[in-house]
Amino acid sequence: MSGKLFTIGHGLLEFDRFVSNLEAHAITLVVDVRSHPVSSRAPQFDKQRLEADLSRHGIGYRWAGRTLGGRPPEHLMTSSGAPDYERMSAEPETSRALEYLIELSEREIIAIMCSESQPEGCHRTRMLEPQLEQRGARVEHILPTGELTGQPTLFA
Repeated sequence: MSGKLFTIGHGLLEFDRFVSNLEAHAITLVVDVRSHPVSSRAPQFDKQRLEADLSRHGIGYRWAGRTLGGRPPEHLMTSSGAPDYERMSAEPETSRALEYLIELSEREIIAIMCSESQPEGCHRTRMLEPQLEQRGARVEHILPTGELTGQPTLFA
């Protein structure tokens, strides 16, 4: 499965549906790219609880929100206060984390997870996907229905 990664957003899904979507695509590892891995609206996706619950289903969990999260420190924001994905992607730590994800995809079937249920509204499509594709990976998005979709690269 080398060179292919999936993304998924938990949104307000019930945990069982979320796991069913992962299992439908044989995901072995969830890489959480939320800057803050907690959810007041969907507490089943709080980091510690999620890690334990995924483990019970034989799915691994890693948090990578510090280097791959969509809420950067102030110096990586635009003048209007939005994340500057191009500058964020150029950070050496981010680049190393992206390379590691690709390397890891040689051993695991990875779903990069964030909270946004629709990929087009999330940094996993706006920032991570173009960077992964530039490095030779293929990215597909698992929708809340469990179906797969690709997204056009926004800047490549």
